[in-house]
Amino acid sequence: MYEAMEQHKPVIVSLESRKTYIGLISDGLEPEKERSFITIIPLYSGYRDKDTLNLCLENNYDAVRERLQELVSGDCTQDQSELLKSEINDYRLVIPRRTIASIGIAAQFSDASDRLETPNSIT
Repeated sequence: MYEAMEQHKPVIVSLESRKTYIGLISDGLEPEKERSFITIIPLYSGYRDKDTLNLCLENNYDAVRERLQELVSGDCTQDQSELLKSEINDYRLVIPRRTIASIGIAAQFSDASDRLETPNSIT
């Protein structure tokens, strides 16, 4: 998963509660640091069906993708950039590792994230 964080690939995180998030890892997977949590910037969220475990998406975080796109475009002033980072940080989710049932690269959502980069300063 460190590769997903370094290469800005979306991951899918399924919790023991069946709640599921698809997003970009922003913190918590550095190999040199032992952390009890991961932090993601969500792109989608939903749940796993209790019988089939199929993924049911309920929330699409378009606002996050729009702000990330603005930030990585480089077309904003320093003040605008700081505001965008602050708005993106408002969406961050801290997930305790002990609650994670599975985590993997969400290859099927790579296009949906528009290959956005998560700037290192948004952690």
